[in-house]
Amino acid sequence: MISPENIVTLDFETYYDKDYSLSKLSTSEYIRDERFKAQCVGIKQGTEDVVWVPDRHVEEALRCVDWASSAVLAHHTQFDGFILTDVFGLYPAYYLDTLSMGRALHSVGLGASLDALARFYSLGNKTPDVLGKTKGVRDIPPELMAELGLYCAVDTQLCFDLFNVMKDQFPQSELDLINETCRMFCRPVLQLSL
Repeated sequence: MISPENIVTLDFETYYDKDYSLSKLSTSEYIRDERFKAQCVGIKQGTEDVVWVPDRHVEEALRCVDWASSAVLAHHTQFDGFILTDVFGLYPAYYLDTLSMGRALHSVGLGASLDALARFYSLGNKTPDVLGKTKGVRDIPPELMAELGLYCAVDTQLCFDLFNVMKDQFPQSELDLINETCRMFCRPVLQLSL
């Protein structure tokens, strides 16, 4: 098992609008689109407090992490991990994903959303009614950015707490499988020319 001190929990909040969203594009299409923008990121290094970083400082904050010796943890690591690798060129040593863990444990009946899992394990819940306010807003004003940052920080902490509740139900071999699955998506090495 990876040492808790070497786990960096991430949650990106990104620009979206009515025509540009994950409901209309695949994850890779969305992130590689020219409209992509990281509005903020929540970062929790080991057991330290979560910090949220606004758009203009995201890359600088991410580059302060020693990714070569850190595992990235997110809820849907194919999204957050792909941003980390494809947009910022940063490659963690290992990938952890609470969405994959939640699907394995609770996909029938409960589902695997961060909010559903956090409520199930009595960890709290996501902050309601924030993301809708940012829809179509590319340059977020300070008051709304503070609200989005708090929303992001809550999600980051929930992901970390959720991992710690579920991890003992997973043998290392299953975590390794999650790592490989996320790594294949986040760091693709095969390119076909048709």
